[in-house]
Amino acid sequence: MDINGLCKIYQLAEILILKYGFQQRLIKKYSNFITSEMWLLNSDDPNYQLIRITTNSVLEFEKDEERVKEYLSQFASASNLSFLDIHISTLKYLEKHEPYPYLNIEEKYAEGVDVSGVYPEIYNVIHESEDPAGDIHEMSVRINEMILKKTGKNNSKTKIPYLTYILMTICIVMYLITFLLERKYSDTAVLTFLGADYMTFTLGLKQFYRLFTTAFLHGSIIHLLTNMYSLFYLGNFIEGLYGRKVFISTLIVSILCGSLTQGILSENTISVGISGGLYGLLVYLIFDLLSRKVIDVKSILPLIIINLFVNFLSFTAWKAHIGGMVAGFAMLYFYHSDKKQTDRYVLVAILLIGLFIRYITIKNISPFYGGTDMETVKIIKDFGFTSYGDNLAKRLLEVYSTYGG
Repeated sequence: MDINGLCKIYQLAEILILKYGFQQRLIKKYSNFITSEMWLLNSDDPNYQLIRITTNSVLEFEKDEERVKEYLSQFASASNLSFLDIHISTLKYLEKHEPYPYLNIEEKYAEGVDVSGVYPEIYNVIHESEDPAGDIHEMSVRINEMILKKTGKNNSKTKIPYLTYILMTICIVMYLITFLLERKYSDTAVLTFLGADYMTFTLGLKQFYRLFTTAFLHGSIIHLLTNMYSLFYLGNFIEGLYGRKVFISTLIVSILCGSLTQGILSENTISVGISGGLYGLLVYLIFDLLSRKVIDVKSILPLIIINLFVNFLSFTAWKAHIGGMVAGFAMLYFYHSDKKQTDRYVLVAILLIGLFIRYITIKNISPFYGGTDMETVKIIKDFGFTSYGDNLAKRLLEVYSTYGG
């Protein structure tokens, strides 16, 4: 299933929640199936108290049966519980029969149990969306507003992706600052001053924070727009679907791994951009959906090809992309593991090992371009930090002396 299928789930769920008083119920053990199905409960409904909406066809029920039975068993005490299985599909159930009442439904199509007398609206609500991500967000907001009115609490799992917008704002503001400073200083010195990953400063001066701050800097307007486009769509989807914790932790770890990989595999260059983090998010999303058979490889092949093509562009730090992808797989394993406490230490250990490898593989630390380092010192002094600038200049001479630059 792609995001279009998820949008159709929300189209049905919105009617059942807003008009008929159903509430979304998450199956903790199977929460990873949130993109291919949704469970709704209303114990006061005289017709069906429990409804599952899924994009899996009725023909695929065999692979769902164990999971469905286990969840239904949680309501064994409710002897009169009535369950309806709604499949968003046009595939008729030919020979085998699902043991529960089911409804196959799609745009202008319905087969199975006739519920037109109790939920007539659901027969006309399914439609193809031109902007499924935007529609999902709008439906989630309406559902959440209704919940707020009834309970005074925000129970919606899909929230406005504030972190995505904050990160985009930081990147744009930093680019504007870069653009203004480049009117007086060289681009390499400005990027170094603002926190770019540059071996002379990152490792030589032990300014390890640059492994992270480099993500918010971009070398050109095309570089910025490309990454902001990806961040907007990936962030909206992942932050809303998996939550802010998964989104920000995966992004941070992917940024750090991307920076470490870029440094280990490259000479002493200045690298900037958030693309390492974006590749981590992309890997997490694609392989999470693939592992749950929500999508197939063919459906995402264009996305994969486009991102492989991007690696051949001149401004692309493809080595950072490799590190980001590795981090994406690591975070996918982490969030699917039952031993998160132990695995948390493993993740930290991997990052520290990566930093150690990068540190011991320092080659010849010398200025990226002649005068870049001293121009960076000049910028610092021009901003009024004279004492700090003088001290930094002395430390740079020590770095060159130590590493033979």
